[in-house]
Amino acid sequence: MCYSAQVIAEYRLYVRLYGADISFDEFVALYWMRTQDRAIKIPKAIDAWFSDPQTDQARQIKQHIDQFAGQEATRLERELFKQRKRLADAERKLKANPELKGAAEDLRIAPNKIKQITDEPPPEVAAAGHDRCIVPIKPEYLDAWLYPDPGKLADQYAILDDRERPCYEHRLAA
Repeated sequence: MCYSAQVIAEYRLYVRLYGADISFDEFVALYWMRTQDRAIKIPKAIDAWFSDPQTDQARQIKQHIDQFAGQEATRLERELFKQRKRLADAERKLKANPELKGAAEDLRIAPNKIKQITDEPPPEVAAAGHDRCIVPIKPEYLDAWLYPDPGKLADQYAILDDRERPCYEHRLAA
């Protein structure tokens, strides 16, 4: 069972055993603190509880979730740019001098740090509490994806659109 499903199952068990109730004020404060300190970790399954807010407090929490998601997207885009630059610099240095060990090391490390592409999950994955799913790229597109032509951005989007569509299923543990 995935971590998000475990969190939901444990929470349901906790509510059943102890009659727990959610303190929305505490959730509002927690989600606001996370926008200030990204070290605060909240499972995505809990974020999913607020995907369709019905109260003012729930809407405020949803705003904090969206703000944090935007901050994370910006941070990851910067990291991706940094790693792509590192990769391009290493390739350029190695073309000029194949003996450079530092450039060879950067060439080895940079691709491993480039983030995976994710998208909205299929309905059966969203039902389990996940809000993202890795985009499975077909094997025949791997070279075109890993070594893109900068002038053909539409080709990259076409690769993302023509993807494997696996089917998932889940069941509750508790």
